[in-house]
Amino acid sequence: MATSKRDANRVPTIIGVSSVDLATPTLPRVNPTTGALIAETTAVSYSATSTTSLAIATGSKTFTTQSGKPYLVGTRLRASSGADPADYMEGLVTSYSGTTLIISVDNTGGSGTDADWNINVAGDKGATGADSTVPGPAPAGQLFLSGAGMWPSTTSGCATNAKSEMATNKQNYYTLDFDKDAIEYAEGTIAMPSDWDAGVVTAKFHWMHPATTTNFKVAWALQGVSLADDDAGDASWGTAVQVNDIGGTTNDIYVSPASGNITIAGAGASELVQFRVYRVADDATNDTLAVDAKLLGVMVSFVRS
Repeated sequence: MATSKRDANRVPTIIGVSSVDLATPTLPRVNPTTGALIAETTAVSYSATSTTSLAIATGSKTFTTQSGKPYLVGTRLRASSGADPADYMEGLVTSYSGTTLIISVDNTGGSGTDADWNINVAGDKGATGADSTVPGPAPAGQLFLSGAGMWPSTTSGCATNAKSEMATNKQNYYTLDFDKDAIEYAEGTIAMPSDWDAGVVTAKFHWMHPATTTNFKVAWALQGVSLADDDAGDASWGTAVQVNDIGGTTNDIYVSPASGNITIAGAGASELVQFRVYRVADDATNDTLAVDAKLLGVMVSFVRS
């Protein structure tokens, strides 16, 4: 409220101003119950429109719009397309006079040129968060070396692929059967995908076993060598990595835990990889199954580049 000069009768005249723009004069009245002075005001809308054709971009943008809006310098406004609100420009008012509104745009959405702007007050732009220095997980790939598709090694090989049928529902499984007393090998060949990063792989062994009453532990191992064009076929194997599992029920399907990282010797993307799997039958602690271990296959997991 503001008090004017006294009139001729020495009675002060009280004039109010709008709390919206701190300029518009208002006449007060008295609340008959409390005796408090109440200024009658007309609300001023912060919303405006503009048909100025402007390309969405940062920098100073001039809009022709309605006059009489409470847009003070420093007010943050957003001008968005009526047809597509995802097209917008946002920033601080640098000048507003009559019907000319100038905004310093520092935030935009969408692209192109619009001429159907809805203008309103916007919240302050938040601080930009720090970029993460932690890389996301690398995409993984898998391939399955089936017991039906691998073969016994000529030297110290396991039994030849054999098919067995389940008694009730007649499922038939090909397996490679590994002896309980001696280390035996089987091999498989596969051309690795072009997006293999030529790094380490891991393996899970899918297997089953026939009837036995005690001692169900089995230790499996996998190794491999990668071969490019004109490489010698008689190349050294990579280091084998062992993983331990335990069975218990005749003809149940068991899947081992994932092995540790297996380094393929001479690894290269898209190259032919020769894998060799074996049962670590001489590990008296981790391989105690008293009958053949029947390998259904090996799931090999790798990282894509």
